Amino acid sequence: MKRALGSLVLAAVCIATAVWWWQSPDSGSTSGLADRNAPQAGRSPQDFRLAARPERTPPAAMTLQAAYHFELAAPAPLGPMDVAVRGVLELAHPVQLDGATWVPARVTAATVQVSESVRKVLDLSADGTGLEHPWLLKREPDGRVSEVRFDPATPVAGQSVLAALAFSTQLVRPVQADATAWQAEEVDANGAFQASYVRSADGSVTKRWSSGPARPGQRTETTAHYTSDIDGLQHVAVDEVGKATTGQLAASSFVPMRLTIDLVRTGKSDGRWAAGLATGHLRAYTAATAKVNWRREAEVTRAYADVLADVEGRAGATDAGGRVNLRNELTRAIAASPEAVSRTDALLRARTLEESAETLVVAALVGARTPEAQTAVGGLVKDPAVPEPLRLRMLQSASLMSGPTPAFVATLASLATLAADPAYRGAVATTLGQSIAFLEEQHPVEAAQQIAAFIDQATLVLAPQADDHGPPQPAALRIAWLAGLGNTGHAEALPLILASLKDDNELVRGGAVLALRRQSASACIDALLDLMAHDGSVHVRENVMDVAMMMGPAVTEPMVRKALYFDDSAFVRSAAAYVVSTWSTDSPGMRAVLVDALKHEKSPEVAERLQNFIQQGRVAGNPGLTNTKMGAHP
Repeated sequence: MKRALGSLVLAAVCIATAVWWWQSPDSGSTSGLADRNAPQAGRSPQDFRLAARPERTPPAAMTLQAAYHFELAAPAPLGPMDVAVRGVLELAHPVQLDGATWVPARVTAATVQVSESVRKVLDLSADGTGLEHPWLLKREPDGRVSEVRFDPATPVAGQSVLAALAFSTQLVRPVQADATAWQAEEVDANGAFQASYVRSADGSVTKRWSSGPARPGQRTETTAHYTSDIDGLQHVAVDEVGKATTGQLAASSFVPMRLTIDLVRTGKSDGRWAAGLATGHLRAYTAATAKVNWRREAEVTRAYADVLADVEGRAGATDAGGRVNLRNELTRAIAASPEAVSRTDALLRARTLEESAETLVVAALVGARTPEAQTAVGGLVKDPAVPEPLRLRMLQSASLMSGPTPAFVATLASLATLAADPAYRGAVATTLGQSIAFLEEQHPVEAAQQIAAFIDQATLVLAPQADDHGPPQPAALRIAWLAGLGNTGHAEALPLILASLKDDNELVRGGAVLALRRQSASACIDALLDLMAHDGSVHVRENVMDVAMMMGPAVTEPMVRKALYFDDSAFVRSAAAYVVSTWSTDSPGMRAVLVDALKHEKSPEVAERLQNFIQQGRVAGNPGLTNTKMGAHP
């Protein structure tokens, strides 16, 4: 429990509350939540000016009083989480490194307060020890903060807090200096978002954005207010309110959260502390690397052999919580020693473990994530002498592994085209798509090369075959490759997915629908509407409802309402009711939609479910839906 709590707390401090890979199958092939990035109500798109104007003068060196406060209403046994950090943020004069502009930064006089539920697992001391190490933020000419680098000696949770402070200063300037409203595509440590800016008459700027598909652990609305003068930034106030997951992506796991950041300039800084600052040892920060480092830094309390003996003897007779603790301890022991990796590899190949123990050992080896562990995993999944059930289990775990190395992804790419068994190639392709998405967080150049090759191969698998070249590929293979395309989340994959929505096989169409979950809602809505109007498969339309739920109500609510009221299938109406009920956890007014639908519902079975969904606290799952979606990960 202590380590599970540690992972959750770290995720909370990372703002997005992303979860460990092992906590839920859904947390690996992440699907997006509400897409609310449309222009503000009452404004046409023409009123907005795209951002990209370089700033005329570099920001001045300054000191700012900094306050960070995060609250998460986690239920028992974790309990409410509260993290507060205060200190003085110093920004030195920008420096040029490798042709880019970097701003040296540090925090002094830091104090930390945490609630009792996180006190023993958060790697921050009350006096802020470890936060004093200087770090760098990369500022683009238009004001974007595109990267943050930290001293590895800085506590992992501290890096998360400092990264949040750095990205909170991100104010992207419009192309036209006199614009009063503009939009910008931005990123922070937790993913991409689209921000809408408005400049007030007094010169202050307000930025707003909502959680989108790239941030599946959040359902939040954020407002940032900036004031400045001739010397630069004067005050930043960030307020993020909404819900965040406590472990899974199911609606019932989201609980209230709030993050506030306040930066107030207190004076200028001479920046002498940054003179001669060594930068070669600093490392780029992302939420994914933070989670990996957190696990690697965890204390190894017992020898590998002792932990393994417990796994072999107790895995089958231990409750779920105990198995999690065993797996976490074995993961740390494997990550701490290349010899332990080799012994684990040999143990799995020997096939002497009971199934419960083997499952735990597989998860621990994949979870170690060291280069040696990833090499071992790659060797197991590509060795035809290893029984296929074990290789498939390894692939399932590997699809949820953030921080893959380029070498590991290259191994999967080779297998996806060269493995002898077409069905196994499909399973590899599904995992490969998600691994490419994770690779992009730390190795964008290698990821771009892999996505291009992946799409080329998917084109061959999914393309209808001419008569003289034989029939199309088997449906199961096409579904697996569609799942991989969906897992990448790349817009370049969208044309292939949309083309598969017209496939003659309803299973393939259902798989293509699910592959849209990480795409932009606005780019998909026309295709989804067409399916709801013309597709004769009840299961395809039910999959559309599943995707609509993940894309959120901003674009898909009208379609879901229409399905709830008018679809011929009680099965689809039940699915639509569940979608509306999950949205109502964030927008209680949505329950009125269910009340109205109940007045017109003719099916007693659907009416009963509607009544259940209307009741507070009853949105935990829809018993009328299939447990396995068409075209989902095998």
